[in-house]
Amino acid sequence: MTDQPQRHRRWVLASRPHGEPTAENFRLEESEVPTPGPGQVLLRTVYLSLDPYMRGRMSDAPSYSPPVAIGAVMVGGTVSRVVSSNHADYQPGDWVLGYSGWQDYELSDGSGLVKLGDNPQHPSWSLGVLGMPGFTAYMGLLDIGQPKAGETLVVDTDRMTAYVEDENGTTVRNGLPYLEELNFPTLSVGNNTVSVAVSNAVFTGLEIQARSRWR
Repeated sequence: MTDQPQRHRRWVLASRPHGEPTAENFRLEESEVPTPGPGQVLLRTVYLSLDPYMRGRMSDAPSYSPPVAIGAVMVGGTVSRVVSSNHADYQPGDWVLGYSGWQDYELSDGSGLVKLGDNPQHPSWSLGVLGMPGFTAYMGLLDIGQPKAGETLVVDTDRMTAYVEDENGTTVRNGLPYLEELNFPTLSVGNNTVSVAVSNAVFTGLEIQARSRWR
């Protein structure tokens, strides 16, 4: 998000989408930049991560995480810088990893913030390969999947997953081209081409299947 000191912009959930989200499901609100109170810091969002789990948070269906309330700021992991501080542990200019969501600024009491050092070389990596997506790929495969050398892994989008498995001696195959090689039928849905057989299927000879899924 760009630096606009005089205004605070935030995207809130205006309505719950049915199927693919549209612009009508969100609303842009603007206000004055908030001022930190005692024990608070003012954070300015520099990087925002957009992830598949967000679609699930837009729904009020039962899930592992509570839904975003109508009128509330959309959730999201962020890398931010401290603008001003009334908190002893944070100074202006500090880089932090947090969960400010889809907004320019956030007031925080420091809970849940992770310091990223004075001058991180690649701060956005904390939202990717060194953050939740990277840890998800690492733990999901090595701790839950427990792949073994000689097994086959089919991935669709996660490069971190592919890297982990390549280092582990597992055969890594790109999802859709590999399924086409196996002569599974495909279906065009909007701008996406998917395999008809992908949904809840276990293919002969495929021990592990890693997928990014929008709910």
